[in-house]
Amino acid sequence: MKKRNFKTCARVTLLLFIYGSFLITSAWASDSHDDLVVLFEDWRQFERPPLLDGAPDYTAKTFAKRYEIFKDYQKRLNHIDHSNWPIEHKVDWYIVLAEMNGFDFNHRVLQPWARDPAFYKSIWLLQSDVPAHEGPTHHAVTELWTYSFPLTKSEESRLIDDLSVIAPLMKQAPINLTGNARDLWITGIRDIREQSINSNLYPTCELFC
Repeated sequence: MKKRNFKTCARVTLLLFIYGSFLITSAWASDSHDDLVVLFEDWRQFERPPLLDGAPDYTAKTFAKRYEIFKDYQKRLNHIDHSNWPIEHKVDWYIVLAEMNGFDFNHRVLQPWARDPAFYKSIWLLQSDVPAHEGPTHHAVTELWTYSFPLTKSEESRLIDDLSVIAPLMKQAPINLTGNARDLWITGIRDIREQSINSNLYPTCELFC
């Protein structure tokens, strides 16, 4: 009797799991470009890491949690049927796919927050000649070239807010930097030293100097 009850419970549990998975899949299934736009907006909010003491959180624990959520974003994208869309809308779908693939590659392979000290460089004096910086950068860099000096009161406040990220981020760096990439360490430490010399803005650089 007990064995029969156990088998019945197991079957019911399996059916509920399959039904729940079907409901989730059905909820994500779509052929609407508007749904892609909503997904893209949600994705861009997710892609920016949460804050830890006022700085982007690149700790291993947070990345492990976020990677599980990331898989749901991949599923949402894959359940959007773009086969009958015009080319310009299909391009939008592939752009979102490319961004998600980049996130996945960064997480699994590159891991600059764990392998490259230069990732923690915060102050950029000159505008990059590409839309984003050529090397990996964190999510809260200070683009000093966007400021006009002498600063207005509002710009002074903006700069102070920008620079407030540096101290907590540099506090994270020695915890996060556990990767073994000798060349990146050599060039990365050089970049941090140069930044310290050029800006003379934050003493925490002595962690790497």
